[in-house]
Amino acid sequence: MKSKTSFFNKAIYKKNLSLFWPIWGAYFLYELFTGPLYLWFHFGKERSNKLEILLGSIGGKTDIVAIAIASLIVGMALFNYLFTSKSANMIHAMPLTRLELYGTNLFSGFTFLFVPQLVSFFFSVLVCLANGVAEVQYLGIWFLACLGMSFFFFSIVVLCVMLTGQLFALPIYFVICNLFVEGIITGISLLTGMMAYGVSGTSLQGGSLRCLSPILYLMDQVKLTGRYSIVNNRGDYELTEIQMHGGGAVVCYAVVAILFYALAYYGYKKREIECAGDLLTFSWLKPLFRWGAGVCFGFLGGTLGMYFLRDMVENLPFVAWPIMVVMIGMFIFFFAEMLIQKSVHVVSKRRCKECGVFIVFMALAFSGIYLYGYSSAHHIPDVDEVQYAYVDMNYPVEFEGEDIAQVLELQKEILQQQSVIKEELEMNEAVNGSGYVTITYRMKDGSVLTRNYTLPSGAEVSTEMFRRIYEWESQADSFLRQFIEYDYESVSRVTDAQLEWYDSSTTNYMYRSVEGDGARALFDAAIADAQAGVLQKYNLTDYREPWDTRTNESYATINIYYYHAKDNWQSMYDRMNGITENTNSLVDSSSNIYVEDSAMNLRSGMYVCFGEDCTNIIHVLVECGLIESADELEYISDDIYY
Repeated sequence: MKSKTSFFNKAIYKKNLSLFWPIWGAYFLYELFTGPLYLWFHFGKERSNKLEILLGSIGGKTDIVAIAIASLIVGMALFNYLFTSKSANMIHAMPLTRLELYGTNLFSGFTFLFVPQLVSFFFSVLVCLANGVAEVQYLGIWFLACLGMSFFFFSIVVLCVMLTGQLFALPIYFVICNLFVEGIITGISLLTGMMAYGVSGTSLQGGSLRCLSPILYLMDQVKLTGRYSIVNNRGDYELTEIQMHGGGAVVCYAVVAILFYALAYYGYKKREIECAGDLLTFSWLKPLFRWGAGVCFGFLGGTLGMYFLRDMVENLPFVAWPIMVVMIGMFIFFFAEMLIQKSVHVVSKRRCKECGVFIVFMALAFSGIYLYGYSSAHHIPDVDEVQYAYVDMNYPVEFEGEDIAQVLELQKEILQQQSVIKEELEMNEAVNGSGYVTITYRMKDGSVLTRNYTLPSGAEVSTEMFRRIYEWESQADSFLRQFIEYDYESVSRVTDAQLEWYDSSTTNYMYRSVEGDGARALFDAAIADAQAGVLQKYNLTDYREPWDTRTNESYATINIYYYHAKDNWQSMYDRMNGITENTNSLVDSSSNIYVEDSAMNLRSGMYVCFGEDCTNIIHVLVECGLIESADELEYISDDIYY
């Protein structure tokens, strides 16, 4: 009778558990410390919002990195027998099928990864319930997300195992699988930014291709964020809801993982035992390795070489860059072949022919990147293609309709003068300083085009451009759209304000506060002084003059806090970047929090620098009792910091 096919061997499973207990034990401790023990400690120590403590224990990028590292270490341990000839021959000489070995090791890996997460989840629930926190569904959501990510990362590790016969090549392959596409996108963007004036080093967005760098994509997409609500008239806020983001991405990656496990098993069946110790287990990988290493390290080495030589060799010709890229790439090409063959005798007629094709490819790739950068740098859209245009020196100024032509003309002038601008920057930037101008177009097709230019201060070539931009920024409507936000005219609720000043006798900052009508009056006074054109000079920098001769206006400061209607609010920076929904925090943008009151309004504030000629603000300060007279104000200058 034909024996039954087995997918699992109990003896090997038990051996894996006992042999590799330090690995799953360490991960188990990590889960306990970041889960239930974290909650227990903070619930007992802090009297803050318990839901906020719960959010602090889950949904972090650290967990995703920990899952990836744990998956890698587990895979290296369970399949380590494939990396030495002695172990590989011994294991495969046993009366075990490869399917049985593969299935048992997979199940062992799932145990090492899933059980610590399950135990941590269980005890975290108990800790929450013991402390009166009933919203344990968030723990369940994050637990399921961690299971899905573990399932996916382990599939990448297992697939990489089947592609190499060297243990320490496995983490390198794992990193490449997770970062390769992001590395290409970043590399091309940085090269383009170095070649093309005005093109940012992050110009190539990549779009949906970024999902091919899983760990970075998951760290960006998968998270839990909090929604906060205002709880009193002072503007204090409290976490009321936790939201999950990126669940769909986890599901998609988990489905892809099934394919990876199937491919890994197919590779295991085709893998020869004799390949243990080889860098690559399949011959079709060898040209990919040679070319991939040559391209990556060729561009990296050539670019770094160009960067250092440019400071040492005056008037270094541009052609030196592609020559270094090709030469270093060719060297790495043969060095990679040495690693594959485990020999220094790798120069052959066949390999030289392949290297010749590789050199042509490198030259074409460099030329393609250069042409892409050149065309990007000199591309100026047609006015009919642009919905909004923005010029940002101190802050973004918005143009629409016929006014967009002014921005197009400014960009044309900058490009026409770029050779003179670069020359002035090289000669005088360290002495006179510079200003940074960003031109952004929001196109009618929904895309965003951005160019960043550095202009020299105190230079004739840029003085007129700086003057023009400063005048645009000084216009009251543009200034207030940025200073208060785009909907400044519809702000109806101002809660409080705070006068700050520098006490020269104690060298300390002092402050006095006012609420209600007094705060509203200060808000209106700031608008009035901006409309009179006197507030702008204290809150903007004029880059026409060299930095060391620039006059710094003396100023005092007030903070004013108010609410935006949620449907109207929008930051000028969000508008410039094409973000049409209010997804940023008005309290702490780095924490992904939303703050709103019962009327679904959003709280914000402005930091106002003002001087002696801001008569409206000073008049209100006297009226509301924050100062007795204008003489009481003590103004400071940025000069005190130097």
